[in-house]
Amino acid sequence: MKYRIVFFGTSDFAQHILNNLLSEHQVICVVTQPDKPHGRSKKLVPSPVKEFALNKNIDVLTPLRVSGIEDDLKALKADFFVVAVYGKYLPQEILDLPEYTTLNVHPSLLPKYRGPSPVLAAILNGDKETGNTIMIISTKMDAGSILSQSRIPISPADTTQTLTKNLSEDGSNLLLKTINDFKNLVPNPQEESQATYTKIINKEDGHINWNKKADKIEREIRAFYPWPLAFTFWQEVRLNVLKAEVSDKTLEAGKVMIENGDLYIGTKSFALKILEIQPAGKNPMNSKDFINGYRSINESQLT
Repeated sequence: MKYRIVFFGTSDFAQHILNNLLSEHQVICVVTQPDKPHGRSKKLVPSPVKEFALNKNIDVLTPLRVSGIEDDLKALKADFFVVAVYGKYLPQEILDLPEYTTLNVHPSLLPKYRGPSPVLAAILNGDKETGNTIMIISTKMDAGSILSQSRIPISPADTTQTLTKNLSEDGSNLLLKTINDFKNLVPNPQEESQATYTKIINKEDGHINWNKKADKIEREIRAFYPWPLAFTFWQEVRLNVLKAEVSDKTLEAGKVMIENGDLYIGTKSFALKILEIQPAGKNPMNSKDFINGYRSINESQLT
C-alpha cells in the first residue's frame, strides 16, 4: 500500500531517508528548518532536505515554530508523519494529526544515546556496533515506544561522516519495512532505567587535551570529523588533526617528535602517530608533506 507521508527532516542523514521513502510512498510535503546564514558572507543556505525536496517538486514548509503550521498539516490528511533529524520540538497536537501515527528514525539503539549526537557518542565511547531505531514519537525526547531496530558494526576507521552514511542507508531500509508492516507491529515501551543521553556538540569540544590517553584522543579525532574537527595549537597556529593511529612510542603529553619521516605527538599513554593534518588556512596534508613545510615543529609543545 502506498501511504501519504509528511516528512520532517533537515540534515544529510534525513535527506537519504527521504530519498528512499520516495521509492515506495507518496511524500506530499516536507517540513524542514529555515535557511541559515553560512560562511563569512552570511548568505542564507537551505538545508540538504529542502534543496532535495525542491528538486523533486515536493512542497516545502520552513516554520520557525511547527505549531504555526498546524492547519496546513491538518489539511494534508497524511497517513504518517516521519521525522528524521529535524531539530525542532513537535507538540502533541501535531503528533496526533496523521491517520496512523508519527514515526521517528533515530540513529542509535534506544534507549541508549537519546539526544542530538548519537553517532558521535558511539564512536567516542569505543562501541563495536550501533544501529537504528524506529519509534512512535512522544513529547519526551527520544522516549517513544519502539517498533523496530537494526544493528550495524562500527569499523575501527569509521568517522562520524562515514558511520552516519552507513546508518542512513540502514535506517532508510528499516523505515520502509516498518511502514509496510506497521499494522502487524506491536510497540514496545523503552526501559527508562537503561536510557543514556548525548549532548549538543560545540566547536570547543574539538580542542584536544593531550593529557588524555592515546586511544581516547584517536576516537575523538574520528568522532569530530567532519565537524567540529579535533584541533590543537602550535604557538598561535591552529592544527586540525584529521587522522592518527596509536603507536608504541612514549612521549611527554603534547610533545612533538619527528622520527624517520613520521610525526608523533605525546599523550598520557602512548604517542599518536599523525597520518593527516591541516594547518589553519591550508589544505589537508599527509604527515610527510607537513613535516617538509613545518620542520621547526619538532620537539615543540602543543596546547
